[in-house]
Amino acid sequence: EKDYDASIAILYMENISTDENSYFADGLTEELINRISRIQNLKVRPRTDVAAFKNQTATMNEISEKLQVNYIVEGAVKIVDDNLRVNVSLFDIAQNDIAWSDSYNKKLIDIFAVQDEIASSIVAKLDESLTFSTMDIEASRRESTENIEAYKLINQCYEILNNPKQDSKVLAEKAIPFAEKAILLDSTYADAYAVLALGKLMKHMNDDISDEAIKDNNDAILLAEKALFYDPDNELATAELILIPAFHMRAMKYSDKTFENLFLVRQTTMRMDRAIRKFPNSPFFLSIGGMYFALIYQITDDITYLE
Repeated sequence: EKDYDASIAILYMENISTDENSYFADGLTEELINRISRIQNLKVRPRTDVAAFKNQTATMNEISEKLQVNYIVEGAVKIVDDNLRVNVSLFDIAQNDIAWSDSYNKKLIDIFAVQDEIASSIVAKLDESLTFSTMDIEASRRESTENIEAYKLINQCYEILNNPKQDSKVLAEKAIPFAEKAILLDSTYADAYAVLALGKLMKHMNDDISDEAIKDNNDAILLAEKALFYDPDNELATAELILIPAFHMRAMKYSDKTFENLFLVRQTTMRMDRAIRKFPNSPFFLSIGGMYFALIYQITDDITYLE
């Protein structure tokens, strides 16, 4: 496991406005996680870990003990009409005290400026006792999008795709138009490309191979590559470039092209290894790894059987 100078958990911001605005609080949290995760020697607990404490009552010490972190960020978001208020604090576990806190009263259209200020303030405060590289600090300032409508659309996509009660194809068909519109609004929005790729993959999760499935798989790979062009640290796009070829190979396992899959197996396994090294403490990538190697076992087993 990689060595880190310190660890931090960024808890989901409490939404103290209407439910329809909850995705702003979630989106702010996830953007902070994304940005601060770019600091190489700071271990940031992923969203899957901190989600366990969403809407839960727990003390700082209980959370730090459970997540094994040195720092915790918590806050609240309130939206009334076009007005945005954010309160946020950085808690130092060792000192048992708040190391930094601030309040922001802005217009809703300024949410990206608020993200910049909060991320920069947290990084600057931690940099007083830790040593961050200039490159890492610059990377933490890289924002996903400046378009508020595109941002809203992608957060709506996540809400749709995270619904476990509906068929994946139905969810994909609902989400794809939102992602496509987000790209039209901001052609450099990495998350939008990654979500659109996910939608195209989910359309055929349970399908046999078809011309449409092949086209959508190829389109999804290009979309994931484009997402990584704009954000080299995008976890979803990194995972897609591993899983999409694996799902495609599994779907084609009984075709005449089975033996051609051996090269792709090697290529995607190398990508998987690099991704695990890049995100060594990510439960998301541990789960992706488990899924990938299960798929590869099926594929290679079928090839052995056909031989």
